[in-house]
Amino acid sequence: MDESKKIIEIKPDFTQRRGADRVTLQDLNQRFNDPHQPEDKYVSTVKNMMAHAKQRPQHNLTQVEIKHEVSRNTSLALVMLPKWAVYFAPYNIARLAAVTRAAGYKTWVFDYNVTAWHRLKEVMPEDPYQGHGSRDYLWLDGMYENEIEPHLLPVLEEYLEDLVALNPTVVGFSMYYTSVLPTYWMAARLKERLPGVTIIGGGSQIQWADENNYGRYPNFDHVVKGEGEELILELLEKIENGVPLTQYQYNADLTKRIDIDQLPSPDYSDFDLDLYLLPNAISSEISRGCVAKCTFCAETHFWKYRSRESLRILDEVDRQYHQYGTDTFWFIDSLVNGNVKELRAFALGVVERGLKIRWKGYARCDARMDLGYYQDLAASGCDDLNYGIESGSQRVLDAMKKNTTLPVIERNIRDSWSVGITNTTNWMLCFPNEETVDFAKTMTLLWRIQSYLTAVCRQTMNVGPSRVYDNPDQYNIHKHQFLTEWATKDLGNTKLHRLMRLKCFNIFIENLPIYRDGEGNNNPKDLDFDRRLRNSYELQFHRGENQELEKLLEMPYEEFDYDIIQDDSLRTHFARTLVNEPWGLFRTLWRTRGCAAMDMILHFREQQDMQEYGPRLAHEGFNAEYHFSIDDQGSWTASARMTFVCPENPYLPYGNPEPNEDTSQLNVDLDWSGSGHWSPVIAS
Repeated sequence: MDESKKIIEIKPDFTQRRGADRVTLQDLNQRFNDPHQPEDKYVSTVKNMMAHAKQRPQHNLTQVEIKHEVSRNTSLALVMLPKWAVYFAPYNIARLAAVTRAAGYKTWVFDYNVTAWHRLKEVMPEDPYQGHGSRDYLWLDGMYENEIEPHLLPVLEEYLEDLVALNPTVVGFSMYYTSVLPTYWMAARLKERLPGVTIIGGGSQIQWADENNYGRYPNFDHVVKGEGEELILELLEKIENGVPLTQYQYNADLTKRIDIDQLPSPDYSDFDLDLYLLPNAISSEISRGCVAKCTFCAETHFWKYRSRESLRILDEVDRQYHQYGTDTFWFIDSLVNGNVKELRAFALGVVERGLKIRWKGYARCDARMDLGYYQDLAASGCDDLNYGIESGSQRVLDAMKKNTTLPVIERNIRDSWSVGITNTTNWMLCFPNEETVDFAKTMTLLWRIQSYLTAVCRQTMNVGPSRVYDNPDQYNIHKHQFLTEWATKDLGNTKLHRLMRLKCFNIFIENLPIYRDGEGNNNPKDLDFDRRLRNSYELQFHRGENQELEKLLEMPYEEFDYDIIQDDSLRTHFARTLVNEPWGLFRTLWRTRGCAAMDMILHFREQQDMQEYGPRLAHEGFNAEYHFSIDDQGSWTASARMTFVCPENPYLPYGNPEPNEDTSQLNVDLDWSGSGHWSPVIAS
């Protein structure tokens, strides 16, 4: 046998082969030392990766048993309804389709989310999928019925006819919180038209719900929580064999970790990739789960971390690249650098094989990633990393268990940018222990690294399944919701505080010098964001915005007491903290311009805020207006007018006030003016 032929034969098929016949990296390592073995491109690739890749498979992984049958009677339709992202074809249902088809089940896949997007943006005045800030509230109860449903319903009716014509045995919906209402509608209609159909729900929305706490989803026969590949096969096997499904909720065994290297590659054959914003791209995964234990995150409630072997990832990318011409990959992992060595090994393999690809993924800041590491990632085609920065306060980062420091964050961001990798950043405001001084430090960090950023994504803290949720007393979480949303026990962090802080952060972002063009206008790509903020504030700096910018970008972190408005009418911690929310923005903006004179008017208007931020942050009856002026010497004058009438029982429908609590003390009726003097920097 020809030697080159021999090498091809022993090349492992990573989608099928496991166990005793698996060719290991140790086997290949022995071949590296055999002078009689020619070194083809494949072997050369592995040799280059050996220093960084795993030397043995990860232990304690669960193999998904796929019984390959010639034919099955049970058929399955996997459906995704609006709204979710439309950048790439959805990885989750492509993966499930590959598994069920490998097991012999007739499977159809419908991404109605992306087709509905194309239809809705043609008939609606604004694209309901796009825009800065959180517009997801448009898809939630209370807004969806008026804003979205009149336009979407005719489209859903067409999709219903498609599904009815197929008459599948099972319909599986992948649900997100923004797709709940369209999915409810579709499930109800399917039950009317196909009484015998079995409807199963999965996806991130199901992970958050529990039948004991939230009840059952209407018209759903079953829901699955956790990793779906094994669960869906178990349920389909029972349906195929006529075994009754006696439970409503089926939970994956959280002690197991499915071996994702063993699963068949995602099947995108039912997707029209041209419909997506990135048509020549697909999603993949390097790992599942997360090595981090961030206290706000639900990830550890769903599955345990495991990473794939770099050579297997490389083979999957290689196959997509050469067989289908795919040259862009979005790794959907919670973080691609959970195993920093394996990621580097993958990058070296891409370079060795000469794959001209681009790839991106989510990452966490890590001290082990130095400039040389980023150079290897860039050489492999990494063009963007999406970092979970969250906060610029070390105190908050420590409470979040981010296990990183501000110097590491700044160094990673600069090194990444220096080698041509763009940086998308995610920021989480209003963690339970975050105070105004911490928020000011977050704006300071953003200011210091702004020159190295492509995008700034922001959100406010949401208390879902997480360590915070499991340990409310430890994180000062109130036992009842306040104004229908979570709050701290002292009511110093409520939905109204979060509304004010998020709007202030948006204003700060809009006034970053890198956000503006050479004439001081907002970046055209953000005109929608600008339009919706323009009525919230007026701001004038009395010095050129770019004067000594490089020096100003070194603005240090500082400690500062932002409890400035002290008025006899403010009888509660809730009121005192609420009226003092904007001072972090005023002072930080002033410092970013070298402490030059500035004037600002800031508004919070009930109707406008409800339209922009929705009921998760805005609340009826809350209005405020601030006027702030400061001169070149640091002397300032200010006035504030705020009104809020607290409901008689702000804890409804989830609880009642404490026996001695006078909720009328939570009313705010402030008419204040004051003056003072600021020094430029208070040392941190």
